[in-house]
Amino acid sequence: MAGWSALQVLLIIIGHLTCADITTEPIVTEDGYYNYDTITAHENKSSYFDLSIYNNTCDDSEMNATREFCESPEGDVMETCERFQKVVRSMMDFSCYLSEDIAEAAINVSTDYINDCQDNQTCADGIEIINALQAGLRMCNTTEALYMNLLYSIQRIMILQKQIGPLNESYVWERIVEQQTYLVEDFKKYINNVEDLLNFLNEQNITNIFLSGVFISRTNLQYLNTILDKQSDYLVYCQDMKTSWNKIDVVRFDIRLAMFSFLFIVGATGNIILILVFIKYRDMRTTANIMLINLSVVDC
Repeated sequence: MAGWSALQVLLIIIGHLTCADITTEPIVTEDGYYNYDTITAHENKSSYFDLSIYNNTCDDSEMNATREFCESPEGDVMETCERFQKVVRSMMDFSCYLSEDIAEAAINVSTDYINDCQDNQTCADGIEIINALQAGLRMCNTTEALYMNLLYSIQRIMILQKQIGPLNESYVWERIVEQQTYLVEDFKKYINNVEDLLNFLNEQNITNIFLSGVFISRTNLQYLNTILDKQSDYLVYCQDMKTSWNKIDVVRFDIRLAMFSFLFIVGATGNIILILVFIKYRDMRTTANIMLINLSVVDC
């Protein structure tokens, strides 16, 4: 009987060790998360903060990818998982909607997490990851601000293009060249910023959090470099147009100067002749002619 009891104990222990590594198929809960019937205790708590399980598709029904409801006899790990996922979700929301309000909310949520976990070892392991997420979010926010500045520059150039008229081409093209020069320089700064951002996200392994939705289209370096080349070519075109219209303005000025000079010479010559005739011939000194002579003197 004693040997049989020992065998039972051994089988129970083996079964317990085996089940500790087995999880059943996940069951989708009402809140869109994945729950597991069998929950195991993690020896390495950093696995709670594995960002690779997230897939930011900007689809609310798929945003949360995978989450395991964690329980541990050492503490309330379930709450830690939920708070950490809330931080990650707020970061992903920014890349989908690119809103200043969402960015501010994400910073606030992550800062609260860091402050509350300073003395809590259960969630303290995620502070370093949260710091990386905050840094990534700030860089993404800066990149978005630079992108909006590019759009404003393009809008100013489009407004100037509509102001081109028959007599102000040179002035308008000069303004366009000035704005286009700023745009090209800002575009180069934007591309450098995107390169730094991508390098940082790759180093921290958080590209899957931020590079999605609308934001991923604004960080395509190949596309951005193509646009930069086109903008640089357009700057050269604007400079050529400015030079051409400057030459045309010089010709216009010379023509106007010649015409006004001709009119002045003809008018002055006629008035001088009229005054000389009035002086030489006394019978021309009538009241009406005196009025005409006064006009001729004024014209001269």
